[in-house]
Amino acid sequence: MIFSVVLVLWCGLESVQSSVPPVFVQKGKDVLLDVDNVPEDFILFVWKFDKENSILATFYPGGNSKISKAYTGRIDHPEKKKYSVILKNLQETDSRVYSARVTTDYGDSTLVQHNIIVQDVVSPVQLEVNSVSSSSHSCNVTLTCSTADSHISSTFRCIDQKCDQDGGNQSEITNSSSTLEVYLLDVTVICKHRNQVSSTEDRTDIQHVCSQLTGSHIVSDGISFCQVKIVVFSAGLFLMVSALISVHLFLKLKKQK
Repeated sequence: MIFSVVLVLWCGLESVQSSVPPVFVQKGKDVLLDVDNVPEDFILFVWKFDKENSILATFYPGGNSKISKAYTGRIDHPEKKKYSVILKNLQETDSRVYSARVTTDYGDSTLVQHNIIVQDVVSPVQLEVNSVSSSSHSCNVTLTCSTADSHISSTFRCIDQKCDQDGGNQSEITNSSSTLEVYLLDVTVICKHRNQVSSTEDRTDIQHVCSQLTGSHIVSDGISFCQVKIVVFSAGLFLMVSALISVHLFLKLKKQK
């Protein structure tokens, strides 16, 4: 019987959390718990969360209010929002559904709920080259995208200037409930770590890893190997024609003398 009651209460809490759209806030920041429709003839108005007795602030008719001891120094009142409150310096333990409850002559009711989810900024990522196998026109590179508590390894295959990622874009949820992903953008591998409040990334150009891809097709910035051959051939032809013209003129002048 006790188990059934606990299960019902737990399911009820899960239902409330899932029905209220989440608001993601960075750890250490503040959040506004806003309410607009408080009736003028209320008897009691409170901000509370989860459990019935978990109260942040209480408002009484006439403009008096009281902040719970646990939140002394962490609650502010916006100047133009009479019954709204600002919860300061949020921590992960502040992640919960906050409810604005009002008591009138007609009973109790919930005016608004805020589902606050606090997240810390994500940790930096590092993209490392594990192995490289190559030929004159192709290259296979395996790289690892990693954070402090998670990693993804992925292989990229390049033929001439076209590169593909085995299996396509890869991502996973880390132990800290953030997302770690590695993907290919043109010839650049991007390793990204993100959540709802922050993002960090590391990237590597495959042509820097597979130098033969650059060497076989690129001699300098913006000049292809084929273009270089055309320039060299043209220069050689010009010199040959110039030499022939010079010899012809020399012989002609010699005959005139």
